[in-house]
Amino acid sequence: MNDVITCIICPIGCKIMVKKDRDKVEIVGGNKCKRGEVYAKDEALFLYEKNDSLILGAGIDEKWLDRKEGISVKNMPTYFGKISYSMQKKNNVLKIKVTGSAKPRKGFVLKSPFLHKKIKSVSVNSRKWERFSDDEVLFDKLPAEIVIVY
Repeated sequence: MNDVITCIICPIGCKIMVKKDRDKVEIVGGNKCKRGEVYAKDEALFLYEKNDSLILGAGIDEKWLDRKEGISVKNMPTYFGKISYSMQKKNNVLKIKVTGSAKPRKGFVLKSPFLHKKIKSVSVNSRKWERFSDDEVLFDKLPAEIVIVY
């Protein structure tokens, strides 16, 4: 999938074209410096902006969650503000904590890292949640503690 990421590292605001695979990011062009390339790669794997939403976890490889501590992203800058999140898997349950100042106009989309498992149920901040599909969860506000059962 190809996407354009706006770099926010410096005032230039380069529009960087990236080609994304599930766990690989290739810079196609648009960056004027190496810092922009690093920013675009990190953002494409862990989070990115799309249609006034913030997409989380689209590049997370499910094997990364086999580590006891899971994965975490801390204070990642975005167009909508900073965001941090962590994911931890135990059996068929994925726990995600999302914090930060980010306020995307159309909310957040959490992509499931599991390609061959369907989401069965979701809770957000200890409440049963209906805004999900087989492979993503939609939510609007931070902080959010999300529990996904597969």
